[in-house]
Amino acid sequence: MKNILISRLCILLAMGFAVVACEADAPAENANTDPKTIIVTDFYYDIPHHGKAAVLSLSSSVEDDVATASGGVPVESGALSIDLTTVADNPWRGTGTYYLLLIIGTVDPITFIPTKDAVFVWTNGTPPNPERSNIPKYRVTKAQQTVSFTEFFDITPSDVP
Repeated sequence: MKNILISRLCILLAMGFAVVACEADAPAENANTDPKTIIVTDFYYDIPHHGKAAVLSLSSSVEDDVATASGGVPVESGALSIDLTTVADNPWRGTGTYYLLLIIGTVDPITFIPTKDAVFVWTNGTPPNPERSNIPKYRVTKAQQTVSFTEFFDITPSDVP
């Protein structure tokens, strides 16, 4: 009898945790579900701009190429207005905190993936330590947000020419 009561309590406890976890992932009533655009201002990068693209990526890891959302535009001096999309190329409507990566390169015409001529990570203007453990995440909440290129730090891999 004692074992049956304990097992029932364990099941109820597990179900309670599952319900709490599900509710935590649900969007808040006031969550902004509009498509998201990030504008990078003060963009004056010294590579030749012709034929280059800037891809902005929201990622759960600084080292990871898998993006939660991303978007690309031709590189122009001044400002980059980047509409974020999902992997299926639908407008991204999420919110949350992510590492913000800006990849500059030539876009492959078949895969549409840019070569990594330069890789920048948003650090809020603070240089990352060698382990990159102090890189903050960027909070995406509004339909349109603006961030300055001066808040990014160059983390281009050393094997890039």
